[in-house]
Amino acid sequence: MKNDQKVWAKITTQRAEILEFLQETREHPNANKVYLEIKKKLPRISLSTVYRTLDELEKQNLVRVLNLSAKEKRYETNFSDHIDFYCESCRRVFDIPLVEIIDIKRRMEAQGYKIDKNEFILKGFCPVCLKYKK
Repeated sequence: MKNDQKVWAKITTQRAEILEFLQETREHPNANKVYLEIKKKLPRISLSTVYRTLDELEKQNLVRVLNLSAKEKRYETNFSDHIDFYCESCRRVFDIPLVEIIDIKRRMEAQGYKIDKNEFILKGFCPVCLKYKK
């Protein structure tokens, strides 16, 4: 519990608001979306503060970063075993639970590997976008 107290002792109002927003949303917002949402509650917050805060939350393992491309990062707080699916048309990200990841982790750990996290992103088109593409 002491480790958690250290992390939360460093939480500022901005960090708390950003973390709360990310925990409550099912989206995988980029920094600009986080900024626009947090600005509604904290009008004086700057985009650079949001970027710094997201970086700090990532360092504290409170936020997970999805690197969708060299120019596009998204953020989430879902650390459960899942795969992220990125729709190249609507640009939404969907969490797909994957029980098989747990099995892969168990087999690799049995062979002496230690897996801390997975970063696996599938890219393609969601069913809604495919329906309208035809």
